[in-house]
Amino acid sequence: MNKKIIVALGTALALVGGVVAMSAFEAHIINVTAHIENALAVDTEALDFGTVFPQEALTKNFQVKLSDSFLGQKRICEVYYEINQKPKCIVNGSNPVQHVPCVPTVGTAPTCECPNGTTAMLSLCPFLSKLADNTPIDNADDNPEAGNDESAPSYYTPGGCITPGEASGELEANESDIVDTWTVDLKVPPFEGYVAQDWPANCPTLSGTGVNQDGTDLGCDLWVEVTGFEECEKTIQVTSSMMNFSSTGWAGWSCPSEYPNIVTGTTDCALPLTYSLAWQTGASVDGHLFPTTPWGYIYGANEEGWIVQNGGDGQSCHIILTCQAD
Repeated sequence: MNKKIIVALGTALALVGGVVAMSAFEAHIINVTAHIENALAVDTEALDFGTVFPQEALTKNFQVKLSDSFLGQKRICEVYYEINQKPKCIVNGSNPVQHVPCVPTVGTAPTCECPNGTTAMLSLCPFLSKLADNTPIDNADDNPEAGNDESAPSYYTPGGCITPGEASGELEANESDIVDTWTVDLKVPPFEGYVAQDWPANCPTLSGTGVNQDGTDLGCDLWVEVTGFEECEKTIQVTSSMMNFSSTGWAGWSCPSEYPNIVTGTTDCALPLTYSLAWQTGASVDGHLFPTTPWGYIYGANEEGWIVQNGGDGQSCHIILTCQAD
């Protein structure tokens, strides 16, 4: 009897020990939430070229811009995107005709396929170009006409046809590049058997199943797809307008609202200065306390900057600030 009791107690202790080993002595809950918004606002009104004729060249425009929600935040400054061509899908038997987007697939060679119950229109995609507005000018590029967007030129040139790549763009909130205007160029191909002599031999023609010389509908969907983001720079350099100092005149310059915190400052003045200092909470000079400057200007809430007093001889120069985001 005593032996059995000992075994039973040993089992109970083992179970209790197991419970203790797997239990937490404290629990802290981290609340994780996210508010998701679109970074881009795209003009999705249909680009309807209507009835066109072989070898015509026509253009239409659309815009890609930063959304209001994107402009309302300060963490991300740049958005990268591509303009990709996808098949246009028609709902079988629909009257009037209804279109639905294709469904992207995944894998080593991803595609976009029309869903069940739909059929892809004859493709207009190979005959479209996407031309960027070339603004703003990219100063780092040797080509003065090149902006920060990449065009996909027309497949057609008078000397022969090419295979253009995909178009891509970049929008930057802090560079005031918040909207891109794209031009879609359609060079209409001729029907096979009705080709003019000036049509280059290596350029495509309309032929095959579904093509009717008396009239054929073609379609293409352009997908504007975000491919990446870039965080804002934490600091920027700000240069004032030209300051024309009297002999002992004062001047100052403030950080922009997106980068409201002064880090440091200097000038490009050639002659000596009496004072050159940050004007922020706790600052004082010559009996004047922040936020009121020596010349009477009162800094507002969340405003900081750099102030200077000339050293005796009149001169003209700039104030140069380094400012930091919150």
